[in-house]
Amino acid sequence: MGEIFVKYSPGAKEVIKRIKDNGYSAYIVGGAVRDYILGRKINDFDICTNALPTTISDIFINYKVINTGIKHGTVTIIIGKEKIEVTTFRIDGGYDDHRRPRDVSFIQDLYGDLRRRDFTINSLAYDENIIDYFGGVSDIKNGIIRTIIEPYVSFSDDALRILRALRFSSVLGFEISKDTSEAIHKYFILLNNISKERIIDELFKMIVGEYYYDTFEKYYDVFNYLFDMNYSNEMINKIANGFKNICDSDIILRLCLLFYYYNIDSLGLLLKKYHFSNAYIREIIDVCSLKDEKYSNEIDVRRLLKNYDFKTVKKAIYLKSFLEKEFNFSEKMNILEEVKFKCNTLKELKVSGNDLLSLGIEQKKIGPLLDMLLEEIINNRIENDKNILLETVKKKENIC
Repeated sequence: MGEIFVKYSPGAKEVIKRIKDNGYSAYIVGGAVRDYILGRKINDFDICTNALPTTISDIFINYKVINTGIKHGTVTIIIGKEKIEVTTFRIDGGYDDHRRPRDVSFIQDLYGDLRRRDFTINSLAYDENIIDYFGGVSDIKNGIIRTIIEPYVSFSDDALRILRALRFSSVLGFEISKDTSEAIHKYFILLNNISKERIIDELFKMIVGEYYYDTFEKYYDVFNYLFDMNYSNEMINKIANGFKNICDSDIILRLCLLFYYYNIDSLGLLLKKYHFSNAYIREIIDVCSLKDEKYSNEIDVRRLLKNYDFKTVKKAIYLKSFLEKEFNFSEKMNILEEVKFKCNTLKELKVSGNDLLSLGIEQKKIGPLLDMLLEEIINNRIENDKNILLETVKKKENIC
């Protein structure tokens, strides 16, 4: 087990060695230990210690030390290309806002520090061996997510833990324990205290999880509370099956699936409320707007490409194939690929507004005439040839 930092993080090994050489204790904690047991890639190494933040800064005086969260006892040490977070053992004071403690107290007790954490699977520490006060190893092996203390108290302290439980379930495929699950269903209203940015951050992480289909279906009441979806049982089932079968990890595509049946007139307001970027809002609305469009033949698809880019239409076809059994993905994609390089937009026309102005046509008629030409081309009635297009306009406008 000693390879946990030898193999994965020379920086963590160096930090722990220096802290111990100065007479203090130090442990790898939380997600790194959990992911090591699971054989998953470890992205971050967090270390806890009985040394105070000022002491840590003194020990690492020759390194860059960032006061990441000095108020809560956390500093970040830069060693090579690694960023190692070091936090002093602490217990949290009371919570006023269901998110952050009013104050923290530094302690010398590892047990007390681990007990304040969210779930048993994240309560593990490692020195020369795994330290497991709360049954975290057993829960990892059995695929269980369980709060360390009574669930309501845990969620009341920090309501974000509700979404973290759903995220771990979605990513790891773990079952949420009966009492923890019951508390989520009963107390998700506490999420009203969590910032919209933190909610979306958790959503983005969980929605790419392999098991999100199960999380969405079992905890639809949570998502409905957050996003006011009001989906029917049939819609819920279709979306869950969509997530079960989707292979693409593209976050936009998955968000489009989540909001596929949302009222399109209200979707923009919802996404703005949750501070989605303008680019995300535009793309999600565009894809979801295409759910009721026709894709029967080349003309249908080319009309879509007139107003939407290729990637947007492709995403719409992809999602529709998951949600409508009779919708043939391969057939529709073949059509899309066949028309991809044809003239489908005004900018691809071989004539411009200036060309029509040179014929003596009034400015107010330019737009409608260009639209008419594109429609004729899409319907395969004329070719996208400059001379042909100009002759078509002359004929319509009775220009000799």
